[in-house]
Formats: sequence, C-alpha cells, structure tokens
Amino acid sequence: MYQEYVEQQKMRILYLLLIGIVQMQCTEADSYPETPPPGELSSECTENAYGTLLESSTTIAERLSVSAENVLTRVAEVRSFQAQYATENWAVEQSPLGGETLLTRTIEFSGGEIREQQKEGCPAWLDIEATVSVETEDGSFYERWPIVIRFDYDQNISILGYFDPKEISGTFEILSYLRPAAPERVSGRFIESYDEYYSYNITGSIDISTSGSAGQDGVGISSNQRTITWSTESEVDRK
Repeated sequence: MYQEYVEQQKMRILYLLLIGIVQMQCTEADSYPETPPPGELSSECTENAYGTLLESSTTIAERLSVSAENVLTRVAEVRSFQAQYATENWAVEQSPLGGETLLTRTIEFSGGEIREQQKEGCPAWLDIEATVSVETEDGSFYERWPIVIRFDYDQNISILGYFDPKEISGTFEILSYLRPAAPERVSGRFIESYDEYYSYNITGSIDISTSGSAGQDGVGISSNQRTITWSTESEVDRK
C-alpha cells in the first residue's frame, strides 16, 4: 500500500514538472496566462486518453462539431507584438533582461496529425500538430518549433511547444541557473492562449523551466521563468 502511494506521488510530481507549475513562491515574472495551455486539462482526463485520427483538416470532429480548418483560420497567421523581456531573474539569469523588442510569430500547418482526443467520462478536445516560427528584431530569438494547437470543449484555444534551451538559434542566453543552482532538468516552452474561440485576446510567452534538488537535504524544487511575454494589447501589426 505504501509503495503504491509513493508511485502515485512520483507520477504527480512528474505531471507537475511537465506542465511547468512552479512548486515554490514565484515572482511576477512567473505568472501564467489565464487560459490553461495544452496538457493542463485535469490529469484524470489526459492520462490514458485515446484519440481518433481525423482524415483531413476539413473533417468535422464528431464530439466538438468543428474542423481543424476552423481552428487554424483563427491562429495560423503572422502576428507581431512589442514583446517585453522579464525584468527580474528567478529560475535563471537571462540575457537580455528587461526592455522590449518586436516579436513576430508565424504559425503554419503542413499536414500534421489531427486528433479528436477523449476519455470516458471527460469532455473531448482537438489536438492539431503544427509549427511556429519566432523571430525578434534584436536577434535574441530566431526559432522554429513544433507545437500542438488545442481546441477544448469550452472553445478555448491553447498552443504549446517544447524545445531544448541549449539549441536556441538566436542570441538569447542563460548565463547561470538560480533555482536550483544545479538543475537536473532544463526545458523550454512556447505558449500562447486565446481566452475564447471568437476573441482576439492573446497572451503568450517563451518560458524556461528548471527542476532538481536544492541544498544538502536534497529537497526537490522546480521553477519557471517567463523570459519574454506578449499580448494583444502590445500587438503592433496584423498581417
């Protein structure tokens, strides 16, 4: 019985790490968009869920009554924002720190998998595999990452992509690690959330997450830093 409890706790910790939830008090630089990104549906629904592969982007998802093409019309485009860098180091010491730059992101769909996901007793959601390109005017980011676009039962749209911070092509740098100082895992993610399907309100960020042990007692901690953020309020061009 105790071993089962330990295994359950391990799985819970792993889940929290994957979705980037900070396990300790965070500064303003750690705040998240209000709309949960993909992966932050309840674990009871996402664990062991199964999906139906849709034939094309025009195929209507049976339980959601929407096609991938409908969702892509909302997000697959070029948009530019006056983005803000974090003004305070938390998980890492980053460069640049503070200030603004023009950020342009382009979301493209090139025939990736489209799945209507479901689990018995849970609402369905639609996952669309796509790609995002991110370029900043100052050269800090010049990237291309795989992403998943999620349309959920509440008609929210969330976009999430993971990447290795060591493989950033731009000039953005992690100068040192802070919490923890010697992390066992370091990951990056692109995240963008629409508060609802028919809204143009967007909140986005590029995050760096760290996790590992801290101190002689070996207590595990995880931290997240929103290295750069943008929103509809800072949009400067709509192409």
